[in-house]
Amino acid sequence: MPSELSARQCGLPLHRLDRGRSRAAQTPPRQAAQPPSEENGAATVRCGGNGWKWGRPFLRLLCVVAVLTLLVQLRPGRAIDTVRRVDLSRCLAASAALVLAQALGAVAWHFCFRAAGASSPAPLELVRCFYVSIGFGAVTPASVGGDAYRLVVTRRLGASLSSGLRISLYQRVFSLAGAAAVACPALVFLPVGARGPLVALSLGSVLALPVLLVLLTRAPGLGRGKAFLLATLAAVASVVHHAACTFSLGVVAAAVMPDAPAATLWSWVSVARLIGMLAPVPGAAGILESAYAYMGRWAGAPLEAGLVVAAAQRIALFTIAVVALFIQPRDASR
Repeated sequence: MPSELSARQCGLPLHRLDRGRSRAAQTPPRQAAQPPSEENGAATVRCGGNGWKWGRPFLRLLCVVAVLTLLVQLRPGRAIDTVRRVDLSRCLAASAALVLAQALGAVAWHFCFRAAGASSPAPLELVRCFYVSIGFGAVTPASVGGDAYRLVVTRRLGASLSSGLRISLYQRVFSLAGAAAVACPALVFLPVGARGPLVALSLGSVLALPVLLVLLTRAPGLGRGKAFLLATLAAVASVVHHAACTFSLGVVAAAVMPDAPAATLWSWVSVARLIGMLAPVPGAAGILESAYAYMGRWAGAPLEAGLVVAAAQRIALFTIAVVALFIQPRDASR
């Protein structure tokens, strides 16, 4: 045998060769790696999505319960009386003001471009793209469609994927921070002491977090001083944007509840808007209406009054969505 001749030539005893053969015979052969089958792949997906598998039905059930509870408590006669007392022209004017106020969000988006080290589109193109993104966000859960469209826009402008993701992250964080900052005055109505310092601390913390995010993830070549300045401007623009939107809807709330204090109306609208922004269902269907209705009840208004304010916001979002359907995105290279 060649192996025996080789062993003899190397001066090795034959019993070691036999021992090696016996070990090789006892060792099971290695199996080649097999591609994952459909069954294994499905099992992997199921294991990885167990959290969302249980979370999604719970969120759907929560939305259904909120809507059904609202429908059971509504009174048709009271709803008709509430609508009759509301000045329709004021509601339409407030919805139009809300549509125009969304342009301020494009200013915050511009500073997000600059903070990410990228160049933003021309002013009119920037506003147009932002309105189209609102149209997509109005029909998707938590407005993720708007984030996706804004990412596509940044990629068309020649930005890298990392820069596009950074811009989208900045825009979403600053938008939520602005909405939360506008809703901070609602803490005044909490049954706790030291309400003024609590509001100031909450407001400062909400606005400091996105600025800190920009400083920690700033683009290469962007100094800390410039990053801090751009992040501060983005935070201010976002607060002004959401404050203008809240004021527009507050006009409608004042129409259905004229005797309520301004602080109560502000808290009512700002908190309901923030809940609608975070709702994980397409277009915040049912959640937005429930938020306005129950926050209105907290403010002393009937449930039907909250539905009127929610309808004004729906009219504005519907107008933006319709405009977005008829606007074709331009080629960024032109």
